Amino acid sequence: IRDLAGVECVVWLELNENPNVHPRWPERAAAFNRILRRVAANHGALVAAWSDVAAQHPGAWFRTDGIHLRPAGRRGYAEYISRFVYLRC
Repeated sequence: IRDLAGVECVVWLELNENPNVHPRWPERAAAFNRILRRVAANHGALVAAWSDVAAQHPGAWFRTDGIHLRPAGRRGYAEYISRFVYLRC
């Protein structure tokens, strides 16, 4: 973060917490996201809630493993990040 001191807007993207083929993934992703939000708040960075968006498109955007994106998911991911940065930065 110290290297980004001159950057106007820092956005971190949280992990998708939705279930997938790894049984402990949701728990671990949620723990990571809590830490990410705490660190971001301490340093004035923003966190984009990717998990909330991902939960709305489980079958259409994600492959059967629940993590890797299909082409529609890659478009949705890019659009979400672009919209988030446009509106918040």
